[in-house]
Amino acid sequence: MLLHEPGRYPVAYFLLTDVAAGVLEQAEHTTHHRDLGAMSWYSVRAGGQSKQRAAWQHVDLPDYAEGLKERVASPGGRWDGFFEEYERIVGHAADTYRRMGIRSTNRHLVVRNSDQVVAEQAPSGPVRVRMQLLRHRAAWSYEDAWDEVRRSSGMVSFEPDEIEVSLGGVRPRLEPGQSVVSHGVGRNLDLDGARGRGSEHG
Repeated sequence: MLLHEPGRYPVAYFLLTDVAAGVLEQAEHTTHHRDLGAMSWYSVRAGGQSKQRAAWQHVDLPDYAEGLKERVASPGGRWDGFFEEYERIVGHAADTYRRMGIRSTNRHLVVRNSDQVVAEQAPSGPVRVRMQLLRHRAAWSYEDAWDEVRRSSGMVSFEPDEIEVSLGGVRPRLEPGQSVVSHGVGRNLDLDGARGRGSEHG
């Protein structure tokens, strides 16, 4: 889970049950977050090394932040490597509100339309797309993507609100409070449309 606070880089929070046993060591150090209450700190021990005050947990959260319960976070610069999917990220978790990012994954991807498999990629295997089934506006692609996202050129993207997509056996879903802005083919996200939206909002 990513926590976005005004004026700060996003911070990734992990369920305590997902942290390897023996890595976290309770420290006596505590601090107070002005919006999220008391914070308990941990030392992190792994690979024969130990780093002090390298992770924290909010222990007296207000009701509106209950999604952070039983989760632990670590400040930037305290780890040797940070990965999203299977790619190393430099510095901190990516801020998806400011920059578009592309990540490769080895999770099993399956796209279905009713009982038909439209596309599938097994871990570390080739992608198989049944192009003959792409007859309605639930898929789209950039044939010549801009340099910043060149890796996406020629790839097919599917709209999870129009067709069933599962990744690693789990269908993506919105978290409470999240919403999706419609985009893609047939949804008015061409260059003229983008310019029009910008002028509407000044």
